[in-house]
Formats: sequence, structure tokens, C-alpha cells
Amino acid sequence: MRAGRGSGGQRIGDVFTVSVAGGEPQTLTVPDKYATGIRLHTPMVATDSPDALRVCVSLAPVGPRQQCYPAAPPTP
Repeated sequence: MRAGRGSGGQRIGDVFTVSVAGGEPQTLTVPDKYATGIRLHTPMVATDSPDALRVCVSLAPVGPRQQCYPAAPPTP
């Protein structure tokens, strides 16, 4: 997943999390001003079932409010 806010990049404190059911979530936090204008990539997770993947985003300065999305569309 490419973390970002359009061409403007990220803000300090933005948090991106990728998780798979039953596994440890892998998190990327934008640490400082030097990381705000570059492409950041989340750690990778492995699974045999893409339907089990979930991506969550918590944008700074909004705070603890988090939006989560399935990482893959449901299979028919």
C-alpha cells in the first residue's frame, strides 16, 4: 500500500496498518518532517486468503479516529 495524501504526501503522525486475520498487525507511522514528502511503503504480510487482509488509516492531526478497509474485494 502506498501511504499518502495525493501529491501532498503524508503528515507527521499519520498511521497506516496492514493486518491479516490471526496475525500481528504491521504498522507504519510517519515519524518526522523528512518522511512527509516521500513515498512510504507499509511492511508486507503474507496470507493464502486475500479476503482476510485489512488496511487501516489514522490521519494526523485528527487523532485516534481510524478508518479500516478490506485490502481485497470479496471473492464471489
